This record gives sequence, C-alpha cells and structure tokens, in this order.
Amino acid sequence: MRPPPALPHSMRMWSQSAHPPVGWTRWSGFFGALPMDSGAAYVVMQHLSPDHKSMMDNLLGRYTAMPVRVAKHGVALRPTACS
Repeated sequence: MRPPPALPHSMRMWSQSAHPPVGWTRWSGFFGALPMDSGAAYVVMQHLSPDHKSMMDNLLGRYTAMPVRVAKHGVALRPTACS
C-alpha cells in the first residue's frame, strides 16, 4: 500500500473522533462556527458497524458552507474542506 500524498506545508489538518449522540452535538456546533478561510483540512471519523451507511456527509453539509465529502483511500485532502 502506498502512503497518502503529503499535505502542502501551508495546510493544516484537524481530526477528531466521537460517539453519537454527543459527537453530533459537537460536530454541528463546531462546523457551524468555522470560518470559510481557515485553510485547514477537517477529517471526521465515526464509530460505525461496517454494515451501517453513514449519513454524516449529508448532515454536516447542513451546518457548513465548506465542501463535505466522504473520505476515500488515495484521495487527497483539500484545504477548507471536510472529509
């Protein structure tokens, strides 16, 4: 397996993990308060069964204007975006 591409030196990454429902309260407030020019890449990890389809991208998209997408292996992070 190849390592993921390196982030540009000027880009920061923020990553956090939390269980619902406490996690959802934190995420909606956090992403609702973020500035659109932070330059950071945000990664949200959920603790879900492999059989459970995540709706986090749709839910977070209601609270932020920044792009929200499901993270996938080999896809680079982008500044001021959530994966």
